[in-house]
Amino acid sequence: GPLRKVLGVWVEEMDVLCDGDRNTVLPTPAGKKIGLADGYKAEVFCDLLHAESAEVLATYGEDFYAGRPALTVNKFGKGRAYYVGSRNEEAMLAALYGHLVQELGIERVMKAELPEGVTAQLRTDGCRRFVFLMNFKPAGQRIDLCGERFADVLTGESVEGVVELVAFGSMVLEKR
Repeated sequence: GPLRKVLGVWVEEMDVLCDGDRNTVLPTPAGKKIGLADGYKAEVFCDLLHAESAEVLATYGEDFYAGRPALTVNKFGKGRAYYVGSRNEEAMLAALYGHLVQELGIERVMKAELPEGVTAQLRTDGCRRFVFLMNFKPAGQRIDLCGERFADVLTGESVEGVVELVAFGSMVLEKR
């Protein structure tokens, strides 16, 4: 559609897989250069792509999809646009996003390793830095702040060490 030139691909069809069906996504040599491993599971859907100006980073490994692009990158203007053509296991996304974070020099919001279901977003007013911690799980989560010090915006109290987020809870912390 309207992003065809930006993405450098056109999508012939979006194929929804039957429950339990899977495909494999295999890195090309270019995909291995960015840290993709030998293969990942794809479930739910697999787009049937045609690379026009995009470079293919991974292809499908099975069935009639075999050899078709599954992950691409296209240079456009001063940037790049990635297209992920299937629902992939977390390990593939972690490898791709990890590469992008490193290559682009993106800083972590906080030092803490966040448990599954917890996110941290950074916002600033130009002077102060605020971290919005959110728990999207139905159980409480513990987060080790790894020596960082914050102030709880709602209570004004100093926060360090380990914090607990209640089920579906959130905190707004100001970096010190």
